[in-house]
Amino acid sequence: MFVSLPTIFESHRRFLFSLGQVAAARFLQNIYDGSVNIVRTVEDDEQEGIRLIERYEGLRITMTDAVNMAVMVRLGMAASFSFDRHYLQAGFIRIPPFHL
Repeated sequence: MFVSLPTIFESHRRFLFSLGQVAAARFLQNIYDGSVNIVRTVEDDEQEGIRLIERYEGLRITMTDAVNMAVMVRLGMAASFSFDRHYLQAGFIRIPPFHL
């Protein structure tokens, strides 16, 4: 399993404000325990993310999603675990395969 830094940052925020500090701390411990491959972004990912936001202007893609898509392209990944419809709209395979 691969998880990008933008996803970790966004997930930590959600845990912190939805479930509290203990849950957020536990999330970070689990992510950084060595069982997950953490993908660090590079400047090219950020620039590609901006390009994707402009390309898909009408979809209102967040910088987190756009940079994650750029990372996926860079690493040759076609599928992502996500509930976000933007991955489908941008041509990726979304797991689970809902069509919402």
